[in-house]
Amino acid sequence: MLKKRIIAVILIKDNLVVQSENFKHVNVIHSDTKIAIETFSGWSIDEIILINVSNKNSEKKFLDLLNNIVKKVFVPITVGGWITDLDYASELFKSGADKISINTEFYRNINFAKSLSDKFGKQSIIASIDYKFDKNTNIKSVHIDRGKESVNLDPLSWALKLEPFVGEIFLTSIDHEGKRNGYDLEMIRKISSNIKTPIITFGGVSNYEHLYQGFLAGASAVAAANFFHYKEFSTILANKYLRNKNINLRKIYD
Repeated sequence: MLKKRIIAVILIKDNLVVQSENFKHVNVIHSDTKIAIETFSGWSIDEIILINVSNKNSEKKFLDLLNNIVKKVFVPITVGGWITDLDYASELFKSGADKISINTEFYRNINFAKSLSDKFGKQSIIASIDYKFDKNTNIKSVHIDRGKESVNLDPLSWALKLEPFVGEIFLTSIDHEGKRNGYDLEMIRKISSNIKTPIITFGGVSNYEHLYQGFLAGASAVAAANFFHYKEFSTILANKYLRNKNINLRKIYD
């Protein structure tokens, strides 16, 4: 049986690590991104997801950052943000990324997902699905462009369309993100029971029980950003808590 995973998410804006709430990035958590990444690497995290939330035209700086940190980090790294073509994707992999995560460009051009899968292998491609409750339509709909634009598409329907081309789904409830009320368990159950692709769930964690509930709902990996940043040895303690709950995680310091 494949082991479950704990993932730290690091949101990077202008080379600073920022806090997020409903996709608004205002508070700076760390002024030195490399220290934050190296800290999680030393805290027995399973994987790290780096998301570039800077403005457009920040790709070169992000590549430079990635080149500088991968030499000191010994866990798999996924990167996301402003990936719109094969050339930039190739540069990210050359700079040390193990996987790439994409949201907006897959919606604008689903053939891009196929091209990436064909070139790099679907196991290295993650579809990021952000969604939010729409008061006008009374449904939870997929959002693109960093949560700014609703595309009136059900998250499950979109996951099913992307499934042939990606190795994982990175599922984020914008309504829950940064609110500390736990994951959207209903949506995790809905999608995980209808697709075979592993789900990484993100958005809303404020305690270890929230991580546990995410696994029970069907996630293959649980991810958090703000919560892990503000507690010493957070990911080590999360591993111990979840293993005590009989979640099939790797032993720390393996």
